[in-house]
Amino acid sequence: MLGRGELCALLSPLVWAFAVILFKRSAHAPAGALNLFKNTVGFSLLTLTMVAFGVGIPTDRAREDWAAIALSGVLG
Repeated sequence: MLGRGELCALLSPLVWAFAVILFKRSAHAPAGALNLFKNTVGFSLLTLTMVAFGVGIPTDRAREDWAAIALSGVLG
């Protein structure tokens, strides 16, 4: 059976290839729509990863920290 490291090493190139395909297909999409899509997918996958590995969503952070993270995602 595969461990976490092996599984991540196998899935990483598949996700990268999928991202390249999506990037090439999105050449004519508006920048705002791409940013919203990127933030939605990134937030969803990060949340799923944290839950899957048992880390959970940290609730002990200040509002300023969450605002900085959200602003970083919007500007990114």
